[in-house]
Amino acid sequence: MNYNIVVSSLAQRHLKESFESYEFQRPSLGKEFRAEARIIIDKLADESVDHQIYPGKTRKVKLDRFPYYVYYERDEVKSQIVVIAIMHFKRNPDTIKGLLRK
Repeated sequence: MNYNIVVSSLAQRHLKESFESYEFQRPSLGKEFRAEARIIIDKLADESVDHQIYPGKTRKVKLDRFPYYVYYERDEVKSQIVVIAIMHFKRNPDTIKGLLRK
């Protein structure tokens, strides 16, 4: 099945903020972070990849090099994958769950 990948405005904001933070730490590090996040997001449509299930229908996948998870949901009816958030490992789990509530 072909999935359309949609990145929520919240996830886009997380990506931008993290990019800026890494660029501040070291020039081009933000670009490396963004490139890795893009690779992971592009792979979300691969049904053979098994990702950790989070509350409800939400799944999460870890970036390889950076301490972040990509939180997403797969909508079989709409043939769509929605990236909900891109957040650091150490974020408070209650904060994450609050963002994922519909």
